[in-house]
Amino acid sequence: MKHVAAVAQTILTALLLAPLAALHSADAPKPTAKPNIVFIFVDDLGYADIGPFGSTKNRTAHLDRMGREGMKFTSFYAAPTCSPSRAQVMTGCYAQRAGVPKVLFPGDANGLSPAETTVAKLLKAQGYATMCVGKWHLGDQPEFLPTRHGFDDYFGLPYSNDMPLKPKGSEELTHPLMRGEKVSELVGMSEQDRLTKRYTEEAVKFITANKKRPFFLYLAHTAVHWPIHPGAAFRGRSKNGLYGDWVEEVDWSTGCILDTLRELKLAEKTLVIFSSDNGPSAVWEELGGEATPLRGAKATTWEGGVRVPTLAWWPGKIAPASVCDAMSGNIDLLPTFVKLAGGTVPRDRKIDGKDIAPLLLGQTRQSPHEAWFYYSGNQLEAVRVGTWKLAMATQKEMVSPLEIGPGALPGVFASPEKPRLYDLASDIGERTDLAAAHPDKVAELKAVAAKMAAELGNGQPGPEVRAAGVAEKPSALYPADGGWINIAREELKKRADAKRAKPSAMVAFPSWALGPFTKLPQPVLSPTPDSTFDCPIEKRTVRWEEQNVYNPAVIVREGKVYFLYRADDGPKQSGWGRTCRIGLAWSEDGRNFTRYGKPVVYPDEDSSRPYEWEGGCEDLHVIEDENGTYFMNYTAWNGKTDALLVASSKDLIHWTKHGPAFARLAPDYVARRPGEAILTRSGVVLSHRVGDRMIATRVNGKYLMYVSMSCALAESDNLIDWKPLNKAVWPQRKRGEKPATPFDSGAHEAGAVALERSEGILIFYNSNARLPSLPAKSWSLGQALIDRHDLTTVLQRMDRPFLQPELDWEMKGFTDPAVVANGLVPFKGEWLLYYGGADRCIGLATCPDKAAKSDTK
Repeated sequence: MKHVAAVAQTILTALLLAPLAALHSADAPKPTAKPNIVFIFVDDLGYADIGPFGSTKNRTAHLDRMGREGMKFTSFYAAPTCSPSRAQVMTGCYAQRAGVPKVLFPGDANGLSPAETTVAKLLKAQGYATMCVGKWHLGDQPEFLPTRHGFDDYFGLPYSNDMPLKPKGSEELTHPLMRGEKVSELVGMSEQDRLTKRYTEEAVKFITANKKRPFFLYLAHTAVHWPIHPGAAFRGRSKNGLYGDWVEEVDWSTGCILDTLRELKLAEKTLVIFSSDNGPSAVWEELGGEATPLRGAKATTWEGGVRVPTLAWWPGKIAPASVCDAMSGNIDLLPTFVKLAGGTVPRDRKIDGKDIAPLLLGQTRQSPHEAWFYYSGNQLEAVRVGTWKLAMATQKEMVSPLEIGPGALPGVFASPEKPRLYDLASDIGERTDLAAAHPDKVAELKAVAAKMAAELGNGQPGPEVRAAGVAEKPSALYPADGGWINIAREELKKRADAKRAKPSAMVAFPSWALGPFTKLPQPVLSPTPDSTFDCPIEKRTVRWEEQNVYNPAVIVREGKVYFLYRADDGPKQSGWGRTCRIGLAWSEDGRNFTRYGKPVVYPDEDSSRPYEWEGGCEDLHVIEDENGTYFMNYTAWNGKTDALLVASSKDLIHWTKHGPAFARLAPDYVARRPGEAILTRSGVVLSHRVGDRMIATRVNGKYLMYVSMSCALAESDNLIDWKPLNKAVWPQRKRGEKPATPFDSGAHEAGAVALERSEGILIFYNSNARLPSLPAKSWSLGQALIDRHDLTTVLQRMDRPFLQPELDWEMKGFTDPAVVANGLVPFKGEWLLYYGGADRCIGLATCPDKAAKSDTK
């Protein structure tokens, strides 16, 4: 009876205080009764995916009402990925401190340690009924399950819905749906359609059964994680495809929870928090969400990866339509919930989270945090203090499932690794780097980051990282054939194949052109921090190909494919920011390459230093003469101007530099010739085939080369000293002159080859034409046929790109969207076309070698 009387008194007090809370929230007293607590956690929901945060694609009427009746948190942070974010909720600590820095998988030996004091354990100690419904993802071994971490019961999938296994003797992909610690049934992929409804029913049942006692409900949706499975009642209802359908079903589910609380007259006694575990999964395009206006996505430490849409609802306690922009996050849930319940947070360990009840109740607008730390795995990538954010390491724009789990492939979409400073108050999209303008702020934030790195580490676990749980004999939850199956990886490969096929199918290939080309889905060469080089100018060791590999120039020699390529060293390893050097790799099949291990052409203490240091050597092309000598022309950059230089070699390893190609021009040899061709870079020598070799061609005793943006023609007696001929394939258009075709609308750069064929001269060129089918500033590939009697007259050209950026690593990263080719050779019955993509890698596209006999001399 005392308990009933206390509840009645609490309800009466709440009703009396509700008007005051709305009018004078700053003066609202802290509640003294134990509130019910509901935490709704959505998987991969983007910052801009619900109405209160600006979504116009998804209808979220219940969440809209929740926002009108409660508080919107606009600077609320999670971790970049699933398991770490859930560890933060459970422990009130950064995931690294709790020993869960990365995603866990079915049958994983690791999980959230049983020694951790979770929010459920602490609330249970305060007399709360506790229930976990939905996705757990903190370990699927018995000692890691929710019921071992303070929950009275559990109903849901123990990990993500893209981690199926095959039951023994079956080909069906399934997930275990658990009740408590037992697998109650196996859920096939199509049966995921019913999960949101079943979770909601279970949650409502729990609330109803515990309406007379304080309860903690942790509803962790499988939605809206890929693969997308909205319920039948919602499929096709939204304006945003399957993804929008599932968002709207989550909204419906939230409405069911709130309506139940209203109907049971528990609304004024219940705090409801709605949030997401990380940003949207951008790799799935139309099947993923949006983080606008934030930059980045799931698995990144840009704001779009970790700043999540969060709503708080507690009628009579939280002021309606209130907004909180103070820095807070899901590490704060444990201390807040426990203190509201009348308990105390553990004192035998460090808890990173803070009590944010004063923010919820309108008693303050100030964040309780001095700083926020952005960890990715064990790497401390960024720190925020106030509105200032300092990024201290490479941050990926997006992380693909191809990078996760056994057999992971290289990352995509990386930013340069250097200190980058953003003022989030004026630049929430993190586009303007203010580091140079505010060195004092950079130093201040670095010092703050260093303190945390001393605790939790930076790259490796620090001294205050607690151990993860370890199962002695981990196994799958049910008899299965093999381990979990990465269906995301397979689906992404299918999508890549479909994208590669689409452009070629749309392009007509005339008889004189080569193609259609098929791309390999992954790069054949990527940057590596493992290669080191003793720089002769700086007198120190640099990681010479850590940041970028690009500009592949290719030769077939002794039955192997050799390519030379530009490589950039790590950020700020030189005063300019990076230095380019030229590396060498070779392959037996044209696809799997062995690196030489050190650069073969680089800035040195020689006569070319004034041209090459400190920018380096890049944008190279290579050709063989009739005597078996290799000649390479490359762009040298000294940090101020660039120049086209020449080097020669007999073995592709030892090169002799010959200085500027146009040394007989004006001293700065950056003179503009008719057609506005700047004779400083990208020179393709006219060639012909001899078997699989590409040999320089003489016309009237002269070698010929197409140079730079206008493909200007130049001639040489020796492939070393060049003279411009004042002719260009694409002279600069006069002011106001319209392009002849859309492909003429941008710059053109001499590309992979200028090859004699029976019909004329075939040239490949890189173009940043302004085509509606491509993002702005994209580079794509074209082919044209040149009159052999007038080597700057175009007879025919393809009316659209035959190869364009579309794969993830081609679309975004170090450069604008790009497919930029510098090398093409015939090899073992096919043409191999090597190109650089946007994200610092080298790709390969192939087509059958159907060259006429007249093409081979």
